[in-house]
Amino acid sequence: MAIQPAIAINLQDAEMKEPLDFKNNYTGGDYVYLMGGDGFKTNAAGKKLIDCSHMVNVLLTSAGYNIPFEDTRVMQNSTYYTTVLPQDVKRGDIALWIKAIPNSRGSPLFHTGIVEDFNPATNVGHIFGAQTSTGPAKVIFGPKPASYYWPIVTKFLRAKEAFRKRAASDAAPAHAGISNLHFKNSSGARQ
Repeated sequence: MAIQPAIAINLQDAEMKEPLDFKNNYTGGDYVYLMGGDGFKTNAAGKKLIDCSHMVNVLLTSAGYNIPFEDTRVMQNSTYYTTVLPQDVKRGDIALWIKAIPNSRGSPLFHTGIVEDFNPATNVGHIFGAQTSTGPAKVIFGPKPASYYWPIVTKFLRAKEAFRKRAASDAAPAHAGISNLHFKNSSGARQ
């Protein structure tokens, strides 16, 4: 006699976390910007050091993406991401500035962050990322005067779902909902 479960559990229904769900773990002054900072090393004051590309990678891996760290220059041509057209940008995508001149002028910059919102009609939006002036924070980008520093984004990316794994904390326990589960054999009798 074959035993068949009376109900099925679909782990795909468990809610997945998104990169921006973890941003509050990095605000509050415990983190400061340092080029090359990975979020683990600390300065003399005990502040954790992190740069923009490490910040993006930490948020992505926290949300279950199995994507190794790449700096901004490498990310622009990485196989882990898909290029997104401005009109298709959504919350959680990645903004890149490659050799972009700040709105306040200065040296070309390389920068990245996670998109919080974006209006393709105005090219204005907000990212969360590690900033040289504030550490991890939300900042505005786009044309001046909306943004006095971060210019229009050079390129938008989206992490490929093929590189996402279900985090153990996001998945329903294997035994969830089966404590009162009854099995029926092929004759229909409960076991």
